[in-house]
Amino acid sequence: MELKLPPPLIFILCAITIYCLPSPCPTLLLLQLLAALLILAGLYLDLASLWAFWQQKTTINPLKPNNTRTLATTGVYRFSRNPMYLSLACYLLAISLWQANPFGILFIWGFVAYITHFQILPEERILQAKFGQAYLDYQAHVRRWL
Repeated sequence: MELKLPPPLIFILCAITIYCLPSPCPTLLLLQLLAALLILAGLYLDLASLWAFWQQKTTINPLKPNNTRTLATTGVYRFSRNPMYLSLACYLLAISLWQANPFGILFIWGFVAYITHFQILPEERILQAKFGQAYLDYQAHVRRWL
């Protein structure tokens, strides 16, 4: 795999950076409420993803996609092929909104681009090799992020 750093570490680096950026905007209650909703959405995506993997007895380790036993296509995986990474993007957006920092969007975009290139695309190649047409059909019907 091209990825040398696990996605949670990339997320933590982006989150700390967004949190530490000086904000040119005042903090607004509405933004903080939206941030709270995004955190709840992220938690839902995380828990639903973990539940789907647990039910199928397959790995959640992003560094070992070769250990995947079955293709998760139910639950939240009907709407996103990568709900765990989507949850991390939700958390980053929540931090940006909570901090009222529009510059956080740059780090969210960078996170999505980096994870797509260095994690998701290599995972997709492995899943396609492992599951063949079933994965190609899944790819054709479910979007990568949302």
